[in-house]
Formats: sequence, structure tokens, C-alpha cells
Amino acid sequence: MNIVVTNDDGLHTPGIWALAEAAARVGNVSVVAPDREQSGVGLSISLHHPVKVTESIPRIGSIKTLAVEGTPADSILLAAQGLTPKPVDLVISGINEGANTGSNVLVSGTVGAAFQAHFFGIPAVAL
Repeated sequence: MNIVVTNDDGLHTPGIWALAEAAARVGNVSVVAPDREQSGVGLSISLHHPVKVTESIPRIGSIKTLAVEGTPADSILLAAQGLTPKPVDLVISGINEGANTGSNVLVSGTVGAAFQAHFFGIPAVAL
């Protein structure tokens, strides 16, 4: 099972690595996430400038780690189109540092990444 882990808080937050470590117990994990904090961007994708992707040193084992100069939705769009092993069987987005409750869920980049996976027909969950 090929699992992509992402978030909206950035590649260097503890939550994404706790999630990647847990997911690695059940599948082949790739971390593809924004290179910096991207909270509140919802489903936004980058349209007017190139999205740069840089391979990054993983914090856990040999997990493929890609830093995306873009939004969480950009991260999933790129992963689904070939940056990670195909097929992408599952996307897990989180662990979010903020509270995604009430109407805040509509602008959450963490939730937006899960929706982007859904648009590609990939099962997804946001935490």
C-alpha cells in the first residue's frame, strides 16, 4: 500500500512525522508537504507561478520526503500525478496543529489536501 502523508503546517512539524511513523507500520510512506506553514489555504492550488519541489532529508528512516513550495492541495496533486510510487492508495493529512472545528474546516489546508485526493479518487482522511 502506497501512502502519502501531508499537512498544512509544514514539513518540519512534529505532527506530520508522528503520522508518517504510524503509517509506515502498514504501508510504503512518502511525505509530500509544503515547505512552510500554509494554514487557511483550503483547496487552493498554485496557478500563476511554478511550484518547486525539493527532496528533503527524512526525519524517520528512509521515508521519501519532498518539500513543496506550494499548498497542501498542490502537494497531493503532484503526488497523485507521479512524484510518489503509483498508485497512491491512501492520503493521510495531518496531524494538524490547530483546531479544525465548525466553519474553520472549510478553509483548512489539511482538509483541502484530503479533498484534493478525493478528486483523484484516492481515499483520504484529515486528522
